[in-house]
Amino acid sequence: MKKIKKIIALALATVMMMAMSIVSFAADTQAKVTVTNLTKDATVNIYTVATIGDNNTLEVADWAKAVYPVEKADSTATDVVVTEMTASQVTALKNAFDSGVDIELPAPPQTADASGKVEFTGLKAGVYLIIASGSNATYSPMVAVAISRNDKGEYVAADVSIKAKGSGNDLTKETDDTFVYMGQELPFEITKEIPSNAKSFFVYDYTKNLSDLNGVEVNVNYGGEDHKYTFTEVDATGNQFGADHKYMLDFTDIVYDVATDTFINDNAGKTITITYKATVIDPNGFENTGSYKVNDGDEWNPPKVKGFEGDITLYKKGTDGNKLEGAKFTLTKKGNPDKVLAFKYDDAKQVYVYDKDGTNTELVTNADGVIKTVGLDEGVYQFTETEAPAGYSINEEIDAVEITPADSSVSQEIEVTDSTLIKLPFTGGTGTTIFTVLGVAIMAIAAALYFATKKRA
Repeated sequence: MKKIKKIIALALATVMMMAMSIVSFAADTQAKVTVTNLTKDATVNIYTVATIGDNNTLEVADWAKAVYPVEKADSTATDVVVTEMTASQVTALKNAFDSGVDIELPAPPQTADASGKVEFTGLKAGVYLIIASGSNATYSPMVAVAISRNDKGEYVAADVSIKAKGSGNDLTKETDDTFVYMGQELPFEITKEIPSNAKSFFVYDYTKNLSDLNGVEVNVNYGGEDHKYTFTEVDATGNQFGADHKYMLDFTDIVYDVATDTFINDNAGKTITITYKATVIDPNGFENTGSYKVNDGDEWNPPKVKGFEGDITLYKKGTDGNKLEGAKFTLTKKGNPDKVLAFKYDDAKQVYVYDKDGTNTELVTNADGVIKTVGLDEGVYQFTETEAPAGYSINEEIDAVEITPADSSVSQEIEVTDSTLIKLPFTGGTGTTIFTVLGVAIMAIAAALYFATKKRA
């Protein structure tokens, strides 16, 4: 009986030891990966790069074998030997992921909460690639090593926390005037937070109806210091903004050290301010769009500024209703002082285009009695008639026209009417001869009557 009790006690002890072993084993194989510093509602996916195999060795997934660096640790090491991945290694891993197939997703995607955090639980001890995306930020790829070693030198699961790094979609673009005249030089400003863990960083400028920026030097300020960079024109074919040209500023040297293959995160989070000038070269306004790209991702956050211009059309006719061709005018912008404006004539469009540095001030009505002036900004304008067509008098009482700035082009019209002249007989004409003959005849009759009366007397 005593032997049976001993056997039962031994069996119970064995079961308890096994149970404790199972709990311990379960704890050692369950990892948790926490990602912080995300924007609210960011989506985060986690993918398996490597896990611990049956022989307690690190087994790398097929898609990552060519690019993931594994440093072996001896069996007595307390922790896994982990060398921080270089910028090139992280990029290579991301590229392998983009071209890989059948990549294991060990946990469903998570959405960041209000605090900007997600947690992946129940993971195997392993290495994981983390890809985050959101409408308000661009994130660099992250690698989580959720592995450690126990006191027996065996690989076990470890909880890790990673701070997401990247760039907020915070690029801004501004100019100080959006209702402009043809030939006006405008200042532009772009601001952007410098991204972290970036191997490349580009800012793009798309232009329509603005002067050429290729080779133009711009001022770049970050960290309280000014630096000089130069625009380079790149292919704008098929761009979604309807731009004529696309220019690039390469800021890779701010975020990445090529010589050491390391990220320059000392600049991360600082605001970069880019200032430059461009000239309006078309009377139909302008458009200017900014965007940026980090690493090999898509271009993000394209804010656009638009500029608008005004025009005035004059219609010339006579009091007889005829459209008057050949009437001549000047156009003055009222101010302190008043300024008589110069124009170039566009034959194809039959319009006078404001010419800031020009000398021609004469405006002439076409066959339809029309003068159209374009490329004007806000202000009060006064037409002055300098010469009327033959048979008509100059109109000296022409109303002023005002262009008020708006968030669109502004068109104004004015009608100017000339009176017809009173037609007198030409000197030496038939009418003059008749009047002369009648006058002489009356004088002769008067003289004859005078002398006849004198004889009687």
